[in-house]
Amino acid sequence: MFMFLYRRNRDLQRELSLYVAEARRVFEIVAAGLGQAAAVDRSVSADLGEAVRLSHAAESECDRIRRQIERDLFEKSLLPEAREDIMALLECLDLVVNQAEDVLRQIVLQRLVLPAAFRPAYADLARHCHTTAMALLDQADAALANDPRCRVLGDAVKAGESQIDHDEQSLIGAIFASDLTLAEKLHCRDLVSMTAAIGDLAEDAANLLTVFMLKREA
Repeated sequence: MFMFLYRRNRDLQRELSLYVAEARRVFEIVAAGLGQAAAVDRSVSADLGEAVRLSHAAESECDRIRRQIERDLFEKSLLPEAREDIMALLECLDLVVNQAEDVLRQIVLQRLVLPAAFRPAYADLARHCHTTAMALLDQADAALANDPRCRVLGDAVKAGESQIDHDEQSLIGAIFASDLTLAEKLHCRDLVSMTAAIGDLAEDAANLLTVFMLKREA
């Protein structure tokens, strides 16, 4: 996939690494924010609002770096297929970053809060989303370095997504078995599903990375 990263294109490699590093920052901020959301009995707090501000700033920096990469792709002597591969990868990674940032933002905007009984399970879901997203970024770093661990890391992302699916189904089942009103159940389900979507998007990006590495090896 990254056969184009010859010496004359080291700037592109550096920019891609910067994007991955900034994406890590987004996920770290979101993980801390979701941990707070799962631990407190209120929908909005000053700390959570600050986490939203910080995650938005980091996500905006990801967007800036991505736009710079896209401009540079057309200034470098790259094969069209290489450009398409990188742009497709950035789009997939961007979807994961945006979803993570949006979960935290919607918790604050919609004043979303789970009943105390469901917060420990939600904390587990959020933690598994974080570890899966970080495994995806490890895979991206490995791909940039032509590291053969790329495929193994892709398998770790898939395993993480399977755990997230299990967490989501278990938590939604518990929510609908509770004595909450239907409106409250739907409210809680939406928060759980919105969070679990991070895993689905991470798996999509991991699959794309694996395909690109197989193309490079062919």
